[in-house]
Amino acid sequence: MKNLKFVIILFLSSCAAISPQTAISPQEQTDLGNKYFQDEDYTAAAAQYRKAADIGHPAAQIALGWLYYYGNGVPKSSETAMDLFNKAAANDDAEGLANLGIVYLNIVENYGMAFELFSKAAAQGNISAQNELGNMYYYGKGVPQDYTKAMEWHLKAAEQGDAYSQGIIAIMYTYGSGVPEDYVKAAEWYTKAAEGGSGFAQVKLGNIYRDGKGLPQDYVKAIEWYNKAAEDGYYYAQRELGLMYLHGLGLAQDYAKAYELLIKAADQGYEDAIDDLDCYGSYDEIWESIGVCSD
Repeated sequence: MKNLKFVIILFLSSCAAISPQTAISPQEQTDLGNKYFQDEDYTAAAAQYRKAADIGHPAAQIALGWLYYYGNGVPKSSETAMDLFNKAAANDDAEGLANLGIVYLNIVENYGMAFELFSKAAAQGNISAQNELGNMYYYGKGVPQDYTKAMEWHLKAAEQGDAYSQGIIAIMYTYGSGVPEDYVKAAEWYTKAAEGGSGFAQVKLGNIYRDGKGLPQDYVKAIEWYNKAAEDGYYYAQRELGLMYLHGLGLAQDYAKAYELLIKAADQGYEDAIDDLDCYGSYDEIWESIGVCSD
């Protein structure tokens, strides 16, 4: 009787160990892999992605595929990466199709296949695929250049809140690419993209406020947008903000701050900032060069 009781306890214990309540779903497994990836523990990330990928989870297959492609946490293997991307796209999963399209576009350079894959994913509303189709038409890569179709696809992504496409639309209005040149509309789209976190758009919006082109001139707002991008390390913004400090536009003139920001931009290899420093010289000389150097 004691032996039977012991067997029952062991059985119940084993049942508890495999209870569905303790099971981790493929998405949770992938999320865990993402956490390890963000911590740059690629080996642990690969282990988690593999568990979900082995049971057919497309997002995990994609993530694991990129690890293999770059050799992060696993042996580098383009073949394994491609196999995983193909598996992710096999059931017309939009994300899988889009990622496979990126491989064909940028790595294999088979633009026809890339276009086909992006078209399938974009039809499902995939933002990345809509962006890529817009870019293919914008640059005439694999298809005849067509700004109207480029605008059509970027609008689809922009209307879903995509900051990248919003920025592209702003560029198209700025230069009249497929649409009438319109600085006001460009400013509207740059504002949407900037509010969505695009550092590029934040710098452009800062320029618009600085120059008063599309919006009323407002140095304070220009500085606000430059600051947002500069804090995230965008060297364009660091240079522009540095020049604002240098000339005292919208804030107190501060040569030390100007020099600090120009150094930050130059340290990232930004040629314009390097040229500024070549002209202005050292911090001790910077005040002597005001009005001499071309901004």
